[in-house]
Amino acid sequence: MSLLSNDNWQDSYKRLVGKCSVVCRIQDIREVTGKADNGKPQRDMTYINLLTEAETRTVDGEPLPAGHIVEVGLGDYPNPDPVGTEDGDRQHQANDISRRTIRQLVVSALGLPANTKNAAEQLRAAGGIEGLKGKRVVASLSATAKGMQNVDRFAAVPATAAVA
Repeated sequence: MSLLSNDNWQDSYKRLVGKCSVVCRIQDIREVTGKADNGKPQRDMTYINLLTEAETRTVDGEPLPAGHIVEVGLGDYPNPDPVGTEDGDRQHQANDISRRTIRQLVVSALGLPANTKNAAEQLRAAGGIEGLKGKRVVASLSATAKGMQNVDRFAAVPATAAVA
């Protein structure tokens, strides 16, 4: 049975995690290089797969058991339009948010102070992006009106949180 002939995709929005903060393990981080087309600039994506360690709820209030995989995506425009244009301002703002979120992920996963100046250097010392796999973070999640999973911020797991 093909994906389109199966009715299960109709309820895919219900699997989005509703607004919450939950301890997660980083499962995978991968980058996908986009391509410019139809006059739109190139947009690269970084996808982060997180495994929840506690029960959460969907946007419709249905329970999701611990072990649910949440995928969030962060976009980056490597060649944004000039600042001062509507598209350029939006693209630069999106880049700032994505870079800030990645920095929060690195700092939180490695247990560094929030004001760490050399987070990239610390990440290289930890084995790069691969060194983040299996690390625990607190992810503040929400869903957008367009049906996308969103991460509002990452934070370090408190020392009092039990290891699952």
